[in-house]
Amino acid sequence: MPFQGRPYDEALADNDVAARLEMRIVKLERLLLDLTPGGSEFYGSPERCAQWAKDRMTMTGKLAAERNRLRIAADALAVVAHRAVAFLNNQGALREELITALRQYREAGK
Repeated sequence: MPFQGRPYDEALADNDVAARLEMRIVKLERLLLDLTPGGSEFYGSPERCAQWAKDRMTMTGKLAAERNRLRIAADALAVVAHRAVAFLNNQGALREELITALRQYREAGK
């Protein structure tokens, strides 16, 4: 009973608050459901919706950390590759220098 010994206006105010709270609960449940892919397993279960969303947020954080780790590794690999190419290019120049020096040595020894 809405009155239960209280004035009519007060009972209406309580019902108004209850109705607003009920609307808010329905809205929050809808928002939680919208965070999921849908499906009957989520309908009417805000706990399951929240857990699904929480699991996805956790996974997003893990993926971001893995992406950052891979970026650092790729940057380090690029530096090593650059150094390797420079080393190999230098080896070619060194080889030519050595061949020239050996030819000069042979010619000087004749």
